[in-house]
Amino acid sequence: MKKIFFVLIIFLNSCDLLTTRDPELPEKPRSNFITPTTPEIVFQNFINGVNDKVLENYISCFLDKSFLETDYRFVAAAGSINQFPILSEWDINSEKQYFANMISQVDKNTKINLLLLNSEKRVFPDSTLIQYDYTLTIPFINQQQVYKGVSQFTLRVDNRNFWVITKWLDSKSENFLSWSELKGRMY
Repeated sequence: MKKIFFVLIIFLNSCDLLTTRDPELPEKPRSNFITPTTPEIVFQNFINGVNDKVLENYISCFLDKSFLETDYRFVAAAGSINQFPILSEWDINSEKQYFANMISQVDKNTKINLLLLNSEKRVFPDSTLIQYDYTLTIPFINQQQVYKGVSQFTLRVDNRNFWVITKWLDSKSENFLSWSELKGRMY
């Protein structure tokens, strides 16, 4: 009997059955958000938010009415509003819903690829206007799709001294689908 008791004690001590373990950290998106103290940082965050599919980082690039008393405005590419009437009433909540729907249709281990090229920048006393040619490649679960166009963004400084996007004007490029069409489809 002593032998069984002795073996049982050694067994229980060696396999840590009676000790607690450290809890696992919850899965959360990787965050590489940088405080947007310049317009260029806004677009670095914007690209990272899209490519990494992090809704919070993407939405943080846009104005928050609690820090800047104006409305966010999205102006869709020509012809897109006829296809997707919701684009005429687009707001921050629409932006969140479209982005959440889009990333839900991409495998979680796959990145989206957003390229912003040929930057043109104009600085005004109260805002900055930046225009990019974009190529957005989305590896949807069913098939990959490419969107191309030109987007013009108006940025302002909010009362936290953060630069934010207040207006987005989208234009279609050649025979490609535009970002406006993506937003309309994913809303």
